[in-house]
Amino acid sequence: MVDLPWDLEWVESDIQESLLEYEGWSPMGAGHGVGEEHVERFSGVLPESVLYVWRRFGFDGFADG
Repeated sequence: MVDLPWDLEWVESDIQESLLEYEGWSPMGAGHGVGEEHVERFSGVLPESVLYVWRRFGFDGFADG
């Protein structure tokens, strides 16, 4: 397994460049926030990058859902 270098600053940069600046891929604004209990439950199970996106956008859809 290859250990790729990343940190939350890289994740945010990738979100900005690959998701938010790409036409039609902005959050729908129809989701709801993620409570800390969900983050704690999945901490150590899901990658920290996924948890970061949950904290940043909540449970939301992108583009057409």
